[in-house]
Amino acid sequence: GQLINAIAPGQRAIPHDEAERAGLYRTLLTGRQMLIVLDNAADESQVRMLLPGDGPSLMLITSRRRLSGLENAHRLSLVPLTRAYGVEMLTNLLGRQPALDTATVQRLAELGVHLPLALRLIGNRLASHPDISAGRFAQRLSVEEHRLEALTAGDMRITAVFTSSYVQLSADAQQLFRRLALIPAEDTGPAMAAVLADLPLAETELALDELVEFGLLQTRFTDRYRLHDLIRLFARARLDTEESAAEVADTGARVEDWLLSTATVAGRRCDWDFGSLPADWDDRVPMQTVDLARQWLVSESDNWLEALRTAAQGRRFKAVIGLADALNWFSDSWPRLSRVSWNFEVAVPRLSPTSR
Repeated sequence: GQLINAIAPGQRAIPHDEAERAGLYRTLLTGRQMLIVLDNAADESQVRMLLPGDGPSLMLITSRRRLSGLENAHRLSLVPLTRAYGVEMLTNLLGRQPALDTATVQRLAELGVHLPLALRLIGNRLASHPDISAGRFAQRLSVEEHRLEALTAGDMRITAVFTSSYVQLSADAQQLFRRLALIPAEDTGPAMAAVLADLPLAETELALDELVEFGLLQTRFTDRYRLHDLIRLFARARLDTEESAAEVADTGARVEDWLLSTATVAGRRCDWDFGSLPADWDDRVPMQTVDLARQWLVSESDNWLEALRTAAQGRRFKAVIGLADALNWFSDSWPRLSRVSWNFEVAVPRLSPTSR
């Protein structure tokens, strides 16, 4: 309104041409100290023509994407709130309600994994429906297969937010996103993601970048990728909907085989008497030195340890004992030896004389 009023009388008509409108907009901003807020931008093209240019004005943009194509922008990634702030936010949303104890609020905040959107949906729903028991609602949220459906308030659904990003992904990124729900541990590296996606490493890294850009995947400086807990549930739901049970089982088996075989090679690489890498070695995981092998074993430890446990439960004794033997030298110097020993103890007592 202030900008429109700044147009000289007789020149109030806004140009039809987009470039002319942008020029007029920037001219009116010249010398003015204004804060322009653009909420929920879909992509760079929506905001590029509205950037204020040089001068004292600032623009604040919120988006589910990183908008990497914008230059000279300071980006701030919003992460889940700390436990204290999450509880405080939910408490403020709920207001004063009888029989609402601190423990229940804390439990609700934990089930919303301290994600602002999830907390708002929980708070709005309970605040607008005082007849709904907070304790009973917490019990509903505690059941994983019902959690996403329960995170609604009126016409707002958390799944709608995730879906709006998911449908914009390329086919490769969609498939990788769904299958990331099968990661045994909390995070993974690019090589294991490539096995999940059944794609070359270069194409997998492009898909990972796309998922990070759309805010569906969290990353660290160490090339580790992690799904937020609620997004993991959404990814699993998409996987069960869009891929057959046979496809899901095949993908899970392929990843388990890869983890066991790679851990076995990495463990043998730590042996002073190591010969050479197998002729058909998967070069997505560098193993040229002991340090590289040890690095992979440590970074993917949660994943291959879980694969080891699953293999033991599935009575895949040959693979389990082969890995146990390969890890002889590595496990001697590894602080988490007790967990490895636990997995071996699970498997070894089950071996029959013919299995050995």
